[in-house]
Amino acid sequence: MTIASIQPLGSAYAAVADDTAESVVGSAPHQTALTALFDTLDAYGLRQGLPWCVGYQLRLVLPRITTDLSCCPDLLVHPTLGRGPRTHLPAATEGVPALVIEVANASTIHDRDLQTKRDIYAQVGIAEYLVFDPTREFLPSGLVAWTLAATGRYYQPWTTATNGRWHSTLGVSFQPEDHLLRVYDLVGQRLRTPKEQAEYLDHLNQQLAECDAQLATLNDELHAQSAQ
Repeated sequence: MTIASIQPLGSAYAAVADDTAESVVGSAPHQTALTALFDTLDAYGLRQGLPWCVGYQLRLVLPRITTDLSCCPDLLVHPTLGRGPRTHLPAATEGVPALVIEVANASTIHDRDLQTKRDIYAQVGIAEYLVFDPTREFLPSGLVAWTLAATGRYYQPWTTATNGRWHSTLGVSFQPEDHLLRVYDLVGQRLRTPKEQAEYLDHLNQQLAECDAQLATLNDELHAQSAQ
């Protein structure tokens, strides 16, 4: 949705309260899943040279006929703003993100994530919205998702492809796995979290060191044989 087409939220949303630091803090599984998801998407955007702004509970300021509404989605991706320190994202001047993901927790799942925020995000034109439950306490399937209908300002169910993943217009796809929401690239390769990537590189370095040690041993044996 273009910046010019963003309409202020109407009187139906006048009483909706701003998100606060206290309202968005979740349980340990919530924070673990959110951190892994943010790190994975942020690192992928950087590696691919994409002009993404990936926000971790970044304050999203939405125009409203009374006063602006501040939401703090657990994760958002704006496809063109680029990286850099931000304290907030004013939708009226910067446009809305293409994707918002909320990680379910007991204090927000029912009245905000699955109802109020879903309606608000549709009204302002956020194209894709996912709610992920790392514990399956609230969502047995682990995830529910919506995409903006062609006529705009309301959501329709976002269904999986034949591979069981939710494919985003951003060029990545998502699939719950245990307590994490996994991210896949365009060719279907599952992206490692930065922690997993570091562990993988450590493993490769260990294998390389072992190969170097074996090679050194073989060289010593060859030198010993040639000296006889």
